[in-house]
Amino acid sequence: RIMDAHGWPGRSLVGEIGARDAWLILQHSIGSPAVMRRGLEMVRLAVASGDTTPIEVAMLEDRVRTFSGLPQRYGTQFDWDENGEMNPKPIEDPDGVEALRREVGLPPLAEKIREVREAVRREAESGPGNWAQRRREIDEWERSVGWHD
Repeated sequence: RIMDAHGWPGRSLVGEIGARDAWLILQHSIGSPAVMRRGLEMVRLAVASGDTTPIEVAMLEDRVRTFSGLPQRYGTQFDWDENGEMNPKPIEDPDGVEALRREVGLPPLAEKIREVREAVRREAESGPGNWAQRRREIDEWERSVGWHD
């Protein structure tokens, strides 16, 4: 309703904290593909006015793409791989990803991979017991909420 009435609730409308909270809500609205896609377009436009950051656009774009069954552009979305290791989900242009990350202010991908894996170790997390089954369940859920056919 806020996006309908006011457009993207960026910094100029709701302040720094409100804008960050709005982005977090959108980033985690994975059960509402239409809302996330619409929000992504609004967030893209909000960068020009300074109402959001390029990093937020990159992260949201990668999330929408990966849930849609497409490879990500910036390497911001991670998941367990078939070997039980946390890695970026497929990347559209692995050779060009570092340049894209630099353009939006993200750290090098190798640095982010180390950070994510260290967090996994600290939290004593482990990959799924049956990776193929998990992938099937994720795909089924993505289809059920409308991310892809």
